[in-house]
Amino acid sequence: MRPALIAFAAGSVVTSGAWLIGQSFGSTEPLSPVLEVESRAQTLEDVVKKTDEESAVRTSSSALIRKCGASEFTAEMGHTGPRSRVNIAPGNETVIDCILTNAQKEGFPLFISFKAP
Repeated sequence: MRPALIAFAAGSVVTSGAWLIGQSFGSTEPLSPVLEVESRAQTLEDVVKKTDEESAVRTSSSALIRKCGASEFTAEMGHTGPRSRVNIAPGNETVIDCILTNAQKEGFPLFISFKAP
């Protein structure tokens, strides 16, 4: 029993040391918050109409963000469908407020996440 506990403790020390070394060499820049707007739940007919990924992104969450006047955002095809991201930053308050208000009305799921600069 004692050798197993010693091996477990040694493994913990090695893991902690590797994490600390990784943190010291890693980026020290803070993560920046982003508002993620996912695509709405779609019917099978909607999915069949949108044959390519680009048109799917263009007609979903990106349309809402453009309507709210965002000057910069990113759009991509996620594992659950089209997704768009807007930086949460000073000067972007009216865009964020518009997205929060209209996403709820139009049924878009919202998430706040963090990205590395």
